[in-house]
Amino acid sequence: MSLFPWADFRQTKGAIKLHLLLDHDGYLPDFAVITDGKTADVTAAYNFTLRAGSIVAVDRGYYDFDLFAQWNNSDVFFVTRLKSNAIYEVVKDCPLPQPTHPIHRLSEQTEVSGASTAGRSMGRR
Repeated sequence: MSLFPWADFRQTKGAIKLHLLLDHDGYLPDFAVITDGKTADVTAAYNFTLRAGSIVAVDRGYYDFDLFAQWNNSDVFFVTRLKSNAIYEVVKDCPLPQPTHPIHRLSEQTEVSGASTAGRSMGRR
């Protein structure tokens, strides 16, 4: 703790988070942000600049309708798992290809949010 006081996490522990953006073409880091362990993942996501056409896969730590709207308006594609209390509307069901592996997708849907649980909307295009 005395060596890295900025990494304060708990009274007896220190922690850091590395938020990393990989360039899929070369599998090399494109951008990195190091924060203390208390910083929310979604806070760091606002530091990344993504090019139009980028595809982002994030976990629920990045679940933020304002961020999704920003990506949507910038022509950035994203995939995330919904929280259990999310409000959404399925606008398109897609047929699944025949499975070639025992572990496969259960469904493929296009979902557009009408509102978030906090009352904010991602908007529609």
